[in-house]
Amino acid sequence: MVDLLLTPGLDLLIENGDLALSDSTQQNQQILLLADKGILREHPTAGVGIESFLKDDNGDEMLREIRIQFTKDGMKVRRLGLEGSKLAVDASYGS
Repeated sequence: MVDLLLTPGLDLLIENGDLALSDSTQQNQQILLLADKGILREHPTAGVGIESFLKDDNGDEMLREIRIQFTKDGMKVRRLGLEGSKLAVDASYGS
C-alpha cells in the first residue's frame, strides 16, 4: 500500500521538498501496534495498545488482538508469533 511516510517521531517525512510516498505496510503495522483504542479519531476501535500487553506472561491474547487489528485494516496475516522476546510478523495488504 502506497501512502505518505512518517519519520520515526511520526511527523510527515519530507524529501527534496515534497512529501515522501512509498509502501507504508510496516509503518501502518507500527501505528496499529502502538495505538491504544480511542486514539485514532476516525477509527476509535482500532489499535492494539501493545504496551498494555508487555507485562503479561501469556502472549496469546496479544497475538489474537494483533491478528484482529491487522485483519480489520485489510492485511492478510500469513504468520504471527513470538520468537523469543521478538514479535515475528508476516502480514501485508492484498493477496
